[in-house]
Amino acid sequence: MFAVDGPNDFADRRFAELGLEGVRGFMNVAMGRNARDVDTGATLPDQSTFDITGDYRFRTQRFGGFWLRLRFSLLDVEGADRDSHNVRLILNHDLPLP
Repeated sequence: MFAVDGPNDFADRRFAELGLEGVRGFMNVAMGRNARDVDTGATLPDQSTFDITGDYRFRTQRFGGFWLRLRFSLLDVEGADRDSHNVRLILNHDLPLP
């Protein structure tokens, strides 16, 4: 299943039909153009951010409730010396509340 959700360029992909049970991914794209500083009126640099996230939910009883998230982010600022990259590996666990 592939879905695009409105103007946020949000895309969600579930990989079960490819035989990858428990894998899910999505991406976000945001762009800012022609911005101005509220106080001074000065022109601000254009910016773009690209985010890709992949999740894996364990299917075994032994690791029940645990899931992994791998996230990559790129921030591109016009005129900057270099782009900003961010990579995260996150271990999550679902905790039922009483």
